Amino acid sequence: MSTTSDAIYLNEYTKQLDPDQVGMFEPVSGLMLINRSKADHAAAVGRYAAGDTTESDEELFRAINHEIFHFAQTVGSGYGFDRQRQLFSIIDKHENWSGLEERVEFRKTEPFLRQMTTDRTDIRRGGE
Repeated sequence: MSTTSDAIYLNEYTKQLDPDQVGMFEPVSGLMLINRSKADHAAAVGRYAAGDTTESDEELFRAINHEIFHFAQTVGSGYGFDRQRQLFSIIDKHENWSGLEERVEFRKTEPFLRQMTTDRTDIRRGGE
């Protein structure tokens, strides 16, 4: 949970993995979720560099490679582009914002959303 009014914590808005699930590519956000701590990941990388990986390390690297493949599928199929195009078209229609001002979640993300709708790029406009 956010501890300050101006902070946005991504883990409040992303899917949580099951304890036994090593990783997952989440196509809506475009994030790869890995169910290991930074310290565990760094230790696995160190063991890999030393040529002394464990079964758990290999499971982690297999999961990362597998999820990267899903990312490539998303990009190669056009899903990612089409998903973002649809999202921006919804955000750009301010009538879809009716009543959102009353919600706590909106108040936390409002500055970010408003900035997103004003920071247009030529690449984004090319898809409209």
